[in-house]
Amino acid sequence: VYYGIDGGLPPAQQSVLHGIITPLPNGDVQLNRKFTKQGPNQNEEEDTLIQVVAAIFNVEPGDVLNPFLGLNEFLSAALAVRCLRHCLPLKNLAEIAACIEATIPFRAPDSDGNTAPDKLYAHLKKANQTFSIGMTNTELIKAVQNAIDLSNRDLDNFASESSASFLSNTWNLIHESNIDLRHTTVYRISSFAVALKKMSAFFLHLDANSIFNSFHGVPSDPEIDRLRASAQNNISIASRYLQAKLVAISVLAALAELTG
Repeated sequence: VYYGIDGGLPPAQQSVLHGIITPLPNGDVQLNRKFTKQGPNQNEEEDTLIQVVAAIFNVEPGDVLNPFLGLNEFLSAALAVRCLRHCLPLKNLAEIAACIEATIPFRAPDSDGNTAPDKLYAHLKKANQTFSIGMTNTELIKAVQNAIDLSNRDLDNFASESSASFLSNTWNLIHESNIDLRHTTVYRISSFAVALKKMSAFFLHLDANSIFNSFHGVPSDPEIDRLRASAQNNISIASRYLQAKLVAISVLAALAELTG
C-alpha cells in the first residue's frame, strides 16, 4: 500500500480494508474505534485478526497513523493478513505482519537503547500472550530474525558495492516521492530544486546505523558492520552529489524566475 503516493486507497484495497480506517478531512488516516470484519454482511462483527496486527505495530484503535512512520506498512500488513486469513494459521499471519512491521525504515534506538527489533519482539510477545497465538519463545525470536532479514534486504541498495547503482536508484526516488514531479510531464525548475533540497537534507541527516538491524546474532556482527560501513560510504557520496546538483539547479531556478 502506498497511501500518500496513490492519493488514498484504490477501490480494490478499499474493499479489503473495510472497517479498519477512516480518512480525515485534513488528509490524516485514523484507525477506527472498532475493527470490523470485511464485507457488507458481517453485521459489524469485530475483527480479532486486525487487533493482532495493531498489537504487533503497537497502535491502538482511534490512533492517527503516522504517514512517514508506519501508515503504509500497517495497511499493507492488514491487507496481507485479510487476503490470507483462510489459507494460513494465525501464527503464520502474525509472522507476516511482523515482517511487514520490520520494513518501517530508519528507526534509531530509543532513549533506553531499545532497537526496532527489540521493540518488535516485545510487541509480538505481548500479542502472542493476549491473543493466544501459540508461539514458543524460540519461534518468537526466529520470527523477528526473519523480519529483520527481510527489512535488511528491503534496504540492501544502501549497501551496494556500486555507488553509481545506489545513486541511480536514489535519483529514481525523487520523482516517486514528490507529487509535483510525479503527476505531470512538465514541471517548473523551482519544483525540481525543492525536490532536490528535500532529498539532500534527508541524506545529510540520515544515520547509517539506523538502516540495517540485527537481532540475537542475525545477521552476524561482522556482516552488520559491513552493511553499515557500505551504507555510510554511499550516503556520504550521495550527499555530496546531491548538494552539487542542488547548487546547479538553484542557479537555473533563479535565472528562470528572473527571466520569467
